[in-house]
Order: sequence, then C-alpha cells, then structure tokens
Amino acid sequence: MMKIRVLDDRQANEEASTNSIKNALKAATIDAQVHPCDHELAASLVKFAAGMRKNDGDNWENEPNTWHNNLEALHDTDVLFIDFQLPQLADHGWLTAEDLAGLFRAFAGIPFVIVLNRFQERDFDLSMLPPTQTAADLHMNDKFLENPGLWTLSTSAMTTGEKCNFRPWQWPSLPQVINDVETCISSMAKVDFTTRILDYFDFSEERLGSLSRSALGILNPESSAPEKATFADFLKNGCVSIDADIRTYLADQLSDDIMRLTAIRIVVSELRRWLNDMVLAAQDTLIDVPHLAQRMPWLVEGDTSSQETWDKYVSLSGNDLFKNSLIKNSFKFDKECWLSKTTYWLNDVQTSPEIDNAYLSFKDSSDAGYVFQEDFSRFAPIAECEEFTAAFNSLWASRYISKAGLSNPDIRYAPKVRLA
Repeated sequence: MMKIRVLDDRQANEEASTNSIKNALKAATIDAQVHPCDHELAASLVKFAAGMRKNDGDNWENEPNTWHNNLEALHDTDVLFIDFQLPQLADHGWLTAEDLAGLFRAFAGIPFVIVLNRFQERDFDLSMLPPTQTAADLHMNDKFLENPGLWTLSTSAMTTGEKCNFRPWQWPSLPQVINDVETCISSMAKVDFTTRILDYFDFSEERLGSLSRSALGILNPESSAPEKATFADFLKNGCVSIDADIRTYLADQLSDDIMRLTAIRIVVSELRRWLNDMVLAAQDTLIDVPHLAQRMPWLVEGDTSSQETWDKYVSLSGNDLFKNSLIKNSFKFDKECWLSKTTYWLNDVQTSPEIDNAYLSFKDSSDAGYVFQEDFSRFAPIAECEEFTAAFNSLWASRYISKAGLSNPDIRYAPKVRLA
C-alpha cells in the first residue's frame, strides 16, 4: 500500500492538505495511507537537515549511517508533499522545502517529493520549462491537491468544473512513477558510474542531433563536451538537489554500498527530471503518444473527426493504438521506466519509408479538427483551444491550452506573453 506524508509548519494547513489528498485518492480509487508529519517529528527532521547544510564535510567519514538513521521516520514514505515556506519549524526560518527535498530523497529513499506553493502566481507555466534550480520532482499549488489527476488519467475520476478537470500533461501518474523509480534504482545498481549517460540511453548520433544545447549542458556544465558526460560527471557537476560538497563526497565513496545507493537515488531522480522536462517536453527528440497522434494523424486508427477516436490517444502507452502497426517496437525508447510513459525516437519515426508511404496515401482533410490540450490532458476541437508558444528551441514549440481553463479565475496561466 502506498504511503504518503505531508510536511507543513502550520498544523491547520497540514491537516487540510492531508484531507484533500485523501479525497483525491478516493476519487481515483487508489488505496493508500496519508499521514501528516506531527510537529515534533517535523521539527526534528528540519533540525537534522539544517545541521547537514552547515556541515563542511570534515567529519563525514563517521556519519553516513547517522544520516540515514536520523531520517528513519521517513523510510517507508513513497510520496512526500512539503510546503515551500517553513518558518515556524525549529527556529530555522531560512530553510525552505528546496533545502529539504533533496536530502530527504537521498537519505530517506523517498521516491517522489512534491513541493507545494513555491510558484503561487501561476498554476500552468506557459513556457513549459522547469525551474532551473530545484530539488523537487514536481511543483504544484495546494489548491489542486483534491484533484485526482495526480493519481490517475481516468476521466471518470474527474469531477465537474474546469478547475477539477485541470490536469497538466506534465503531471505524473504517481502510482506508476513510484514503481518506476524503484525499477530505475534497481537497474542503476548494475551500472558502472563511468558509463556515458547518452550511451546508456541509446542516443545515436542521429538521435543526438535534435537535442538542444540547454539539455546537453545540464549533464555536465563544467565540460565543453557534455555529450561525453558519465554518471559520475553528472553526480559531481550536474546535479542540483544536493550541495556540491555532499555530491563530491558521495562520488568518492561509491565502493560503499550505502553511499552508492544514496548516489543512485540522486542520479535517478535528476535524470528522470532531465528526460521528462528537458528532452521529452520539447517533443523533438522523443515524442509521446498524444503528440505523435496530433503531429501525424495519418497514423491514427479510426475516424479523425470523432472525439472518441482521439480520446484513445490520451495514453501513457500503446504501439497498438496506431494504424497497421506502423509504429514498430524498434522506434520505442526502451528504458520506459525513466519516463513512466511510452515514447518514441522521433528521428526513427520520421525516416521510416512505411510511414512516408502512409502519409502520401492520407486523404483525410479533417485532421486539424482536434488538438491536444497541455493543461487538461485531453484532445478537444480546435475552436475550444488557445494556441501558445512554449519556450523550447524547437520547430514544435506551438502548443494548445483550454479556452475554458484560460478564462477561469481559479486557474492562473503565466507568462501570458506566450499566448499566440
């Protein structure tokens, strides 16, 4: 059974968030335990984290087991929600959730950490770019905690009203993610940290050509050739969720089982974010099911003037959704657990002669009738959608959101300069 904790310095808010999550889980028919962190536990956790941040590394050789033992109360947590501001805890008013998220993930082994209310001025970022320096796996505002969309893609779980239907495609499906993070960690246990990251993920020279410099640079900001970055390089130079002194120490202690596992947790979390937020989000190196269906409607099976046809393509998986098996298994990104959805190498799809032939024989002129809404994770008639330009350095930066969502005062979109 999934175990979820909520950490907030204000007890009333903590209880309200806990109840909202319980309501969302009930709507999504997910069986889970949700607990607030009591004030005493929260204060002790923050006090430990503050000590970690102040430690200069001189005495770490005798402390690794203490790091993990101090966070024992969180060891069985699958998802942790932390409010961004924590001024009332343990007299460490300078600490925020960003200071805690990376430490808790690494040393308590929490698969997924969500920071609440850091960006209260926007619910949907029209740039579609992630925060550049964050330890969180996801940012969201607590007014959406009662939304079942974090836990399921099922439309039957959604209640009426545009605020409840708000479910950005960039949100994960948390039950799937929790399992996949564990799979990633297990697979990384067999990987030498001197392995090149792009080799591990099967980026060929042709596939690498569409990857932006911004995405490449994250792998090793200290190198002029980041495409050669190894997992060790990324741990020392690319990761942002843990202080540099701790990362360097871990990189030197990879022969120790506990330290290696800690390093793997950090690398898995940050490379999953890199793949999702910097590679897949642009949809020009890897592409997922709904964006492939929209971009190449000649692959769609069924009547492309029908809402029912397009609804099938709001999916996290499924080669069998596409016409005549034109999407081959060889096109798939085979390390699916790192993205928690089926994706395809766009270059492989675009250079397929069979797909070219399908395009040449495509006669349907109604393909532009439906587009994918990034904010509601659904296809809708184009008349119900508003076009915007995401901040990707990509030919495919034009995206769509719901007009109903945009006009709803309960949902904040920014920066609005990106609206077409």
